[in-house]
Amino acid sequence: MATKTASITFSGGLTLHVKGVILYEESQLQEVAALWQESENKLGTPGSGIGFMGSPSFVLGAFATSALFARWQQSRLGKEAARLVEDANSKYHLALEAGREFDLELVENTEWPDPMRWQAKIFEDVKRKTFIPRPDGEIQFRTSDNRLIWVRWRQIAAFEPESAT
Repeated sequence: MATKTASITFSGGLTLHVKGVILYEESQLQEVAALWQESENKLGTPGSGIGFMGSPSFVLGAFATSALFARWQQSRLGKEAARLVEDANSKYHLALEAGREFDLELVENTEWPDPMRWQAKIFEDVKRKTFIPRPDGEIQFRTSDNRLIWVRWRQIAAFEPESAT
């Protein structure tokens, strides 16, 4: 069977050939996003713009160093928000641990150089599951020489799907 590959060129000029990508179960990531949104609503804070995946640790770390955190912890909403952030963090790490590798030929929309459009669908336990990239812009690829590499999408200057070999 032919293997679909793609070349990724970094802004520094390095080009790698990839044949697979690690994706994560969409429903798990949506659950994390909902918990993060609920915690923001309880704290009355707007979205960070960074994305919910990096934000829980950042928010807890920032609050932990300030007297504001102690005040919020004393309030019912603050305690509930802190619990939600911890729960979101825990579920996010579980979702990452459950990531699955997919050959590029099984990933839809790779003709678009936008990984947020990429997805793979499988049937498991009589349910259809959709897998997507991490929303924080970090992507793990399998190279054509079988190495796993992490890249930040913003470091990629070009992504070009190649014909099956």
